[in-house]
Amino acid sequence: MAARAFSWGHEIRHEGGRWVYDDTGEPVVADQPRRCARCGRPPVTVYVPDTDRLAAGEVAMVLQPIDACLADLVRALNAAGIYTEKACCGHGKHPGWIGLADGRRLELRQ
Repeated sequence: MAARAFSWGHEIRHEGGRWVYDDTGEPVVADQPRRCARCGRPPVTVYVPDTDRLAAGEVAMVLQPIDACLADLVRALNAAGIYTEKACCGHGKHPGWIGLADGRRLELRQ
C-alpha cells in the first residue's frame, strides 16, 4: 500500500520513490505549491521567523508560503511578537491551524 498525504489540500501518494498528485499523477514539487483545494487561491509569501535563529535568541525573518486566507493573521501574530512556525487553513479537509514557534498550536474552526 502506498503512503498517502495531502499537499495544499490535494491528495498525494508516494509512488516510485516520489510524491505525485492523485488526480494527475504529476510530481509534487515543494517550491511550486498548487492553489488551495478549497478556495482556489495560490499561497502567498509571508515573513516568518527563522526558527533555528529564534532558538538561539535572535529574531531573523524569512519568506515562507502561507495559505492566502491565513496570511493576514500570520503577519499580525508575528508583528505582535507571537512568532509562528507553520500554518494550514485545512483546505476544506480538516480544521485549520497555526503552529507557534514556542510549540503551541492554534486550532482554527469555522
